[in-house]
Amino acid sequence: MIQKHIPTEYTLINRGVCKLCIDDTPLSTRAWVLQEHMLASQTLHFSSTQIFWECCEQDACETFSKGSRSVFARRGTKGSMADWPNIVNDYSSRNLIYGKDKLPALAGLAKKGHGETGHLYVAGMWLEKLEYELLWTARMVPWVYQKPMKPKPLRDYVPSWSWASVDGKVEVPRSRRNLIISITKHAFVFGVGGLAFGKKTFGQVHRATLSMECEVLIPARPKPESPWKPSLAMFHYTGVNETEPFIFRTTLDFDDVANGVKYLLPLHTRIEYGNGSWPAGAYAISNPKGSQIVVGGLVLGRTGQSKGQYRRIGIFHPHFNSEDGVQKLAKLMKTFIPDLKEMDYETRFIDETTGHERCTITII
Repeated sequence: MIQKHIPTEYTLINRGVCKLCIDDTPLSTRAWVLQEHMLASQTLHFSSTQIFWECCEQDACETFSKGSRSVFARRGTKGSMADWPNIVNDYSSRNLIYGKDKLPALAGLAKKGHGETGHLYVAGMWLEKLEYELLWTARMVPWVYQKPMKPKPLRDYVPSWSWASVDGKVEVPRSRRNLIISITKHAFVFGVGGLAFGKKTFGQVHRATLSMECEVLIPARPKPESPWKPSLAMFHYTGVNETEPFIFRTTLDFDDVANGVKYLLPLHTRIEYGNGSWPAGAYAISNPKGSQIVVGGLVLGRTGQSKGQYRRIGIFHPHFNSEDGVQKLAKLMKTFIPDLKEMDYETRFIDETTGHERCTITII
């Protein structure tokens, strides 16, 4: 007996259907829409092909009425402030008609985040995580030349240390606390000035300041230009006693930064387990096995307005060629007495615990 073959029906759907039907639509390019979307407990999306619906428990659409792990895998952030860097990275890529709305258009999410964690919100970041979040970058591909951005006048922009001070997409690094073996801080925030209180804490900010205590502040000059573009973002410092210069790879916020002496402010050195995702500036070390060392800090320029006052220009990571280079920089951090002028710092003192010299500065 010949059995009749009955064809099986299959439905083919693009796994990027959410991106095509929701994320890439004109509405999703608007900055104000992000918090409207995330703060709503339930959302319906009427796309050109079908309806999508979201809630805190599940995302689904007409094709997958019970959801689909593969189709909706990258979503699921509704209602949660757990990954603030992802929120900022998404938000900063969106468009605003008025630049002054940058922080107000995120105020609802910031207020919710404060309610969930109790952390102190400071100009788009969290005080308890500043050791990471201060190392945001306005360049998506490190060391690769991109279209220049122009700085805003000092009277108009939010503080230079905040990612909200630049127009365009930024990337805020994620905290990797589950991977960290040890961390050594080289600078400490001991005061934040100019912030409003109450509800205004989460809105517009003008000229807020960071008061910082520095273990070391390294004067540096731009490396002479060479034929390849990344050299435009490199500085060198000729070390103590005519030692071999350290090379620092930098990612600058703007391209029209004037030449001359800049200041490298190391924030922290951390050792973490390697997990296949190596942050910029990481260098593999043999002990502990399978670990990597990362040094991160800020590139600063003096404002010339008052003693020890700076604005952020970018970030830096030392460029290590060997583990010996790692050890040399570690020694420099502990023993270096910076060649600073009186205008380069607010105060200068000896740390009673370590016996090392420290100084205080302000970043606006």
